Amino acid sequence: MSIKNFSKAHFIETATDIIKHNNFMFVRNIDKLKADTSFREVLDITSLDIAELIIAIAEKNNINMNDVATEKVDSINDLYNEFLKCVYKTRESVVQKRVFKSKILTK
Repeated sequence: MSIKNFSKAHFIETATDIIKHNNFMFVRNIDKLKADTSFREVLDITSLDIAELIIAIAEKNNINMNDVATEKVDSINDLYNEFLKCVYKTRESVVQKRVFKSKILTK
Protein backbone atom coordinates (compact mmCIF):
# COMPACT_ATOMS: atom_id res chain seq x y z
CA MET A 1 0.00 0.00 0.00
CA SER A 2 1.45 3.34 -0.97
CA ILE A 3 1.50 6.49 1.11
CA LYS A 4 -0.66 8.11 -1.57
CA ASN A 5 -3.55 5.91 -0.45
CA PHE A 6 -3.53 7.67 2.91
CA SER A 7 -3.98 11.17 1.52
CA LYS A 8 -7.45 12.52 2.08
CA ALA A 9 -7.78 13.71 -1.52
CA HIS A 10 -6.95 10.27 -2.89
CA PHE A 11 -9.27 8.60 -0.39
CA ILE A 12 -12.18 10.90 -1.31
CA GLU A 13 -11.57 10.23 -4.98
CA THR A 14 -11.52 6.47 -4.40
CA ALA A 15 -14.65 6.46 -2.22
CA THR A 16 -16.51 8.67 -4.68
CA ASP A 17 -15.56 6.36 -7.53
CA ILE A 18 -16.78 3.33 -5.58
CA ILE A 19 -20.09 4.99 -4.74
CA LYS A 20 -20.69 6.16 -8.30
CA HIS A 21 -19.61 3.04 -10.17
CA ASN A 22 -20.21 -0.04 -8.03
CA ASN A 23 -23.43 -1.94 -8.47
CA PHE A 24 -23.96 -2.75 -4.79
CA MET A 25 -25.85 0.44 -4.01
CA PHE A 26 -28.46 2.63 -5.61
CA VAL A 27 -27.73 6.26 -4.84
CA ARG A 28 -30.22 9.07 -5.19
CA ASN A 29 -28.95 12.61 -5.77
CA ILE A 30 -25.52 11.36 -6.81
CA ASP A 31 -24.80 14.79 -8.30
CA LYS A 32 -24.79 16.20 -4.73
CA LEU A 33 -22.04 13.85 -3.58
CA LYS A 34 -19.22 15.67 -1.76
CA ALA A 35 -16.93 14.66 1.07
CA ASP A 36 -19.33 15.98 3.71
CA THR A 37 -22.63 14.98 2.07
CA SER A 38 -24.85 12.93 4.38
CA PHE A 39 -25.21 9.39 3.06
CA ARG A 40 -28.53 8.86 4.80
CA GLU A 41 -30.22 12.25 4.49
CA VAL A 42 -29.09 13.42 1.06
CA LEU A 43 -28.10 10.28 -0.85
CA ASP A 44 -30.63 7.90 0.76
CA ILE A 45 -27.97 5.23 1.31
CA THR A 46 -28.87 2.50 3.83
CA SER A 47 -26.70 1.08 6.60
CA LEU A 48 -26.28 -2.08 4.52
CA ASP A 49 -24.94 0.01 1.63
CA ILE A 50 -22.57 1.78 4.01
CA ALA A 51 -21.34 -1.60 5.26
CA GLU A 52 -20.70 -2.64 1.64
CA LEU A 53 -18.83 0.62 1.06
CA ILE A 54 -16.68 -0.01 4.15
CA ILE A 55 -15.89 -3.51 2.87
CA ALA A 56 -14.99 -2.16 -0.59
CA ILE A 57 -12.67 0.47 0.91
CA ALA A 58 -11.06 -2.11 3.20
CA GLU A 59 -10.45 -4.53 0.32
CA LYS A 60 -9.12 -1.82 -1.98
CA ASN A 61 -6.61 -0.68 0.66
CA ASN A 62 -5.91 -4.09 2.22
CA ILE A 63 -6.76 -2.83 5.72
CA ASN A 64 -8.89 -4.42 8.44
CA MET A 65 -12.00 -2.31 9.01
CA ASN A 66 -14.11 -4.99 10.72
CA ASP A 67 -14.61 -2.88 13.85
CA VAL A 68 -16.11 0.12 12.04
CA ALA A 69 -19.77 0.59 12.95
CA THR A 70 -22.02 1.85 10.18
CA GLU A 71 -23.67 4.23 12.66
CA LYS A 72 -20.39 6.17 12.86
CA VAL A 73 -20.27 6.74 9.09
CA ASP A 74 -22.58 9.26 7.42
CA SER A 75 -20.21 10.88 4.92
CA ILE A 76 -16.98 10.25 3.09
CA ASN A 77 -15.24 12.41 5.72
CA ASP A 78 -16.56 10.11 8.47
CA LEU A 79 -15.41 7.09 6.51
CA TYR A 80 -11.94 8.62 6.09
CA ASN A 81 -11.68 9.26 9.84
CA GLU A 82 -12.64 5.65 10.59
CA PHE A 83 -10.18 4.47 7.94
CA LEU A 84 -7.36 6.42 9.60
CA LYS A 85 -8.21 4.88 12.98
CA CYS A 86 -7.92 1.43 11.39
CA VAL A 87 -4.60 2.35 9.77
CA TYR A 88 -3.22 3.52 13.12
CA LYS A 89 -4.44 0.33 14.84
CA THR A 90 -2.72 -1.74 12.18
CA ARG A 91 0.52 0.20 12.56
CA GLU A 92 0.39 -0.14 16.36
CA SER A 93 -0.16 -3.86 16.02
CA VAL A 94 2.84 -4.22 13.72
CA VAL A 95 5.04 -2.21 16.09
CA GLN A 96 3.90 -4.29 19.06
CA LYS A 97 4.69 -7.50 17.21
CA ARG A 98 8.17 -6.21 16.36
CA VAL A 99 8.81 -5.22 19.98
CA PHE A 100 7.59 -8.61 21.19
CA LYS A 101 9.82 -10.44 18.69
CA SER A 102 12.85 -8.35 19.65
CA LYS A 103 12.27 -9.09 23.35
CA ILE A 104 12.10 -12.79 22.62
CA LEU A 105 15.28 -12.67 20.52
CA THR A 106 17.24 -10.76 23.15
CA LYS A 107 16.49 -13.26 25.94
